[in-house]
Amino acid sequence: MTTTKSEQIFEEICTRISAITRENGYQSDIGNNLHRGWLASLIHDDDQTFPVIAVQRGPVTVNNRNGLTVKETMAVDLVAAVRGLDDSGRDLYRIVYDIKRALWTSARGLADIPGVLEVQFGSAEPNLWPDGKTKLSFIAVPVEIAYTETFPRP
Repeated sequence: MTTTKSEQIFEEICTRISAITRENGYQSDIGNNLHRGWLASLIHDDDQTFPVIAVQRGPVTVNNRNGLTVKETMAVDLVAAVRGLDDSGRDLYRIVYDIKRALWTSARGLADIPGVLEVQFGSAEPNLWPDGKTKLSFIAVPVEIAYTETFPRP
């Protein structure tokens, strides 16, 4: 079975995020606690440790097609959470800095992956968990990756 381009990109993002540790020169150890999936599924788990980062897949949009080659855009949300009320956002913004650095470490960052055309970061703003009871601060870093995928002939 062939691995799709979106799977390759998602796995590369997870690999780079998991490298975010103080031992590797980053400002946080968020890479030690990576979850593939939704942050909400972790919040009320008593065994969950923090800080944590959830790598959440978003939609894949087909932009255009030329024969067997398709240009697509994939959305991924990188959602980091820390225990407590990080009112200033200091810890969360350090994690955002680490995320951007991890995804751009090489000359072109994720654009080093064959077929990746462009990587864009959206704006990230710290928030408190919305139920009012859970003492948790989080920040979502939206990332969009444009790429081409060429399908083999049937």
